[in-house]
Amino acid sequence: MKRVSADALARVRDADLLGLQESVRVYEWLEAHKGEPNNPVFQFVFRSYYRIDSAGLTARWKARSFEFLGRREGGLGTILEGLYQVPTARNVKSLQFSFATKLLHTLDPRQPIYDSKVAELLGLPVKKGKDFTANVDACVAAYDDLREVQRQLLIDEGVAHRVAALKARYDSRVSDE
Repeated sequence: MKRVSADALARVRDADLLGLQESVRVYEWLEAHKGEPNNPVFQFVFRSYYRIDSAGLTARWKARSFEFLGRREGGLGTILEGLYQVPTARNVKSLQFSFATKLLHTLDPRQPIYDSKVAELLGLPVKKGKDFTANVDACVAAYDDLREVQRQLLIDEGVAHRVAALKARYDSRVSDE
């Protein structure tokens, strides 16, 4: 079982809450409109918020991701495999683990988001090799570890105070996760 390091806990407890109002409001808008994955405005805001448009992904890849949202696909492996089949703008197939977790989080805000900052802060790298199935399995295992770390963070009193402070500062009802 993955444990949260004391350093990671301290960094989360000391997180700066200033300058997040725009991000919080856009996130709230996405939450309020996530039931409309075919709406072009929702798609634009989602792609912008999660920086999908600057990731070298094709229109076909983006359309496939919104298909998963529309179907409410909750399986990480299924999403990873489905998006892998659509080549990037460089015409290569790529496991888009971070974006897959953003889709899962959009469907269920209790699910964590994995990205490079989360990996660095929490010490959760994903070791990938040349074997596709092993890489998908590594992503799924890393996500299981992240869920456990998230659980540990949410029961930490200092982190709980930071979450409450964020919600109070921005008068927000976003989930604790």
